[in-house]
Amino acid sequence: MTAERQAFPARADALPTVCTWVEDRCGRLGLERPATLLLMLMAEELFINAAVHGFGNDGRRRIRLAIRDCGPEVELVADDNAPAFDPFRDLPAPVPAGERVGGYGRRLLVGLSSRQSYQRRGRRNYVTVGVHKNRSP
Repeated sequence: MTAERQAFPARADALPTVCTWVEDRCGRLGLERPATLLLMLMAEELFINAAVHGFGNDGRRRIRLAIRDCGPEVELVADDNAPAFDPFRDLPAPVPAGERVGGYGRRLLVGLSSRQSYQRRGRRNYVTVGVHKNRSP
């Protein structure tokens, strides 16, 4: 069975490996395609933000992802030891297109997930998002 948790190098070019792992894990959990695609999108957002902004694309560092079956939901947890950053705090207000770049991925995480949380434990960030298994497209 696919491991529940996997560590990936903190480089943007590792994203295809991340997506393959998420898709495989979701398949092993029997998730339908809409929930799988949501988890892949959220994993991409969390992974790329940590790799690029948290670690500066330093492949010597690692970002861990876990996908857990939580009954009616599936939970995605991303953890790393980058500087502390709560993606759910101080979300930027929507602005007209072209005025500012940034913050949209954080809003996407909140808007598409059934729940979200951030914890700083010791030197590690733990970002958790949930997705309902029966999420319709």
